[in-house]
Amino acid sequence: MIGWELPPFSTGGLGTHCYSLTKRLSKYVSIFFTMPNRKGVPSYDFMEIIPIPSPSLGVGVYVTADHKVHYMSDWIPHIIDVYAKEIVKAVKNIDFDLIHSHDWLTAPAAMAVKKLTGKPWIYTVHSTEWDRSGGSPWPEALAVETEGLRNADMIIAVSNRTKNMLIEKYGIPPEKIRVVYNATEPITYRGRKYSKMVLYLGRLTVQKGLYHFLHAAKLVLEKDPNVLFVIAGTGPDEDYLINLSIELGIHNNVVFTGFVPDEEVKKLYGSASLYVLPSKSEPFGITVLEAMSAGTPVIVSKQTGVSEVIRNCIKVDFWDTRLMASAILEVLNYPSLMESLRANGYKDLHRITWEDSARKTYNVYRDVLNL
Repeated sequence: MIGWELPPFSTGGLGTHCYSLTKRLSKYVSIFFTMPNRKGVPSYDFMEIIPIPSPSLGVGVYVTADHKVHYMSDWIPHIIDVYAKEIVKAVKNIDFDLIHSHDWLTAPAAMAVKKLTGKPWIYTVHSTEWDRSGGSPWPEALAVETEGLRNADMIIAVSNRTKNMLIEKYGIPPEKIRVVYNATEPITYRGRKYSKMVLYLGRLTVQKGLYHFLHAAKLVLEKDPNVLFVIAGTGPDEDYLINLSIELGIHNNVVFTGFVPDEEVKKLYGSASLYVLPSKSEPFGITVLEAMSAGTPVIVSKQTGVSEVIRNCIKVDFWDTRLMASAILEVLNYPSLMESLRANGYKDLHRITWEDSARKTYNVYRDVLNL
């Protein structure tokens, strides 16, 4: 399996997915997992980690509390090219049956290994360049992604939304794509629950719809000035969003936390009154399931993959700031609605498990290998 990150060296849902899936998948298959090694790699008893040398360009391939990621578009093509060459060296003496890669950064490496070995290749798409860019794709990333999608033997999409994107934007045949949803690990929180704290946690990018979220926050605060909005995470839009909160006159009620270590994430989920994922285009959205697991009700945009699998939430269009604001106020001011969303949210989670995702992934393996 060719990956890019694993906890605690991860920037978002990709690392979470790889950890949780491989943990369950290891019941069915033996896994060799490759990932870039700059400051070390994690160690797990359910699979073998193969560290791959990473070029030192002042750019991190993952982030921890001490090592933050700062991507530069001019460097990324070189990094993924070096990764591909090093992986080819690393796998020459490994006996394996198939290649499973995650996201576009690993596609060149997977293509190189397929060319070397002739083994079948499964490509899991966690996001597309159309998602990440907000509709204005970076040509270099789009080219890498497109070549990978066309050369893979089978594609796993994390939602039907992503499957449809691959068909419409990349011309991939529907029969080449299988949908396997993400899930979440159980989160137990026993701390203080704040009465009017609205949380977003994730990357601060154009994809996430935070421009509209802040405009919705302004409408909320006009009705209820006691609401606190917490925006947790880092990203290229951080300075812009901070300045926007100042321009909107809501900066005293909006907290930007910056990077949040894994051990603090659970506390944030658990202490929030409400979680909002306002994305413009989100292939899935694991954070929604994590918030629900912590007993926090959720509002999600209809432009998310996770909205396909959860029922007990409020769904709004990302651009409808008035409806988003109204939904936030309703949840915060009607305890019975909040409790209903919280309690029934657990029912959704019983249907969405990593065990199920692992079984479906294993079935894709069997189909590709004609077993």
